[in-house]
Parts: sequence; C-alpha cells; structure tokens
Amino acid sequence: MKQVPAANPGHESSDPSLRLVGIIAAVLALGVATVLLVSYGIFTAGESSRSLAPGLGRQGVFQNGPETRTGIEQDWIELDAETRRNLYTYGWVDRPSGVVRIPVQRAMDLMAEKRP
Repeated sequence: MKQVPAANPGHESSDPSLRLVGIIAAVLALGVATVLLVSYGIFTAGESSRSLAPGLGRQGVFQNGPETRTGIEQDWIELDAETRRNLYTYGWVDRPSGVVRIPVQRAMDLMAEKRP
C-alpha cells in the first residue's frame, strides 16, 4: 500500500474516533467513581472500629477545651525553658572540673575579641 505524504508534516491527517474518546472517558469516570467509593468504605469501616481516646469515645477527646495541654506540649514548654536558660544565663556545667556555662551572646563577643 502506498502512503500519501501529509500536507502538513507533523500533524494528524484525520480526527480521532469520537466513539473511542467517549469509551475512554467513560472508563476513566467509572474508575474514579470506584476508587472514591472503595476509599469511602474503607474510611467509614475504620472509623467505627477505632476510638480516639479509650473509654471516652469521640466526644470526650476535647472535653476540657484548648486550655488542656498534651504531654508533648508540656514537654515542649519545659524543654524550651531549659534551652533558654542554657543559652542566656551563667551556670555551672561541672563544678568539680571548673566548667561553666556563659550566655551565647557573651561567648560570641569573646570570640570576636580574640580574632586578629
């Protein structure tokens, strides 16, 4: 069979089949709908089988409101206070050895003075 060169090289010589485009669109829509339905089923099945707080259920999780601190929040506050104390105050690190802690700004000033 002899091929006829296209009038515009690099372009399609015919339109795509509308039937094929419609079938592909329908299959894609059906696939998306199926994935959404399965995801919803998995989500709702998991919701009913787990409780966010043992013995309290979903309603009891935030019973004391935003003023209640979690353990992580409390630990963060304590760690932040300790870090600030170590960065901005004087103190002993090891008294028998004579090792002290000085504020970071003072340490930077001392280091700047030592530079030639």
